[in-house]
Amino acid sequence: ILNGGKKINIEMQNTYQEDWAERSLLKDDTTGELYSSKFQFHVIELSKIATTKGKARKQDLYKWAKLISASTWEEIREESEGNHYMEKVRDEMIKMSQDESERYLYLREQMAIRDKASQLRSAENIGIRKGELLKLVTLVQRKIEKGDTVDKIADDLLEDQEIIEKIYNLIRKYPDKDEKEICNFLI
Repeated sequence: ILNGGKKINIEMQNTYQEDWAERSLLKDDTTGELYSSKFQFHVIELSKIATTKGKARKQDLYKWAKLISASTWEEIREESEGNHYMEKVRDEMIKMSQDESERYLYLREQMAIRDKASQLRSAENIGIRKGELLKLVTLVQRKIEKGDTVDKIADDLLEDQEIIEKIYNLIRKYPDKDEKEICNFLI
């Protein structure tokens, strides 16, 4: 799970297939926004951490592996000390290792936070769609006032004729309704 509650699904291919691109990009499904083209994946055998030597011990990857493979709270504290991100991971590890009832409450709290974020995103998307529809209804009303036909309105607004015709017919059927009321018929 990424910042903002975004989730990603990673599929790994370890054999060559002609119909698969050699390079993959991680993008947001909804927006198409590229997360980054500079991802690296490392596979580490935590049981071999003790045999790591030299420069490798100074790398961040080694430090993270040490944190993950730590077997005591003292080791976890030592490995995470001074690194903000590792300290946050340590705090999460502590919360997750609490007794059953406290862990359950913590997980419920985290689910509630993610659910709330999802509800807000959903409400925002609905609001955007309603706003776009309201704008379209307003434009169709103005064009009807000018005497434009369904075909001309659809052509001018670069919209699907069926959608314009539905809006057009509602405006004609309910001339006393404002654009918000017309939108409510369409939703």
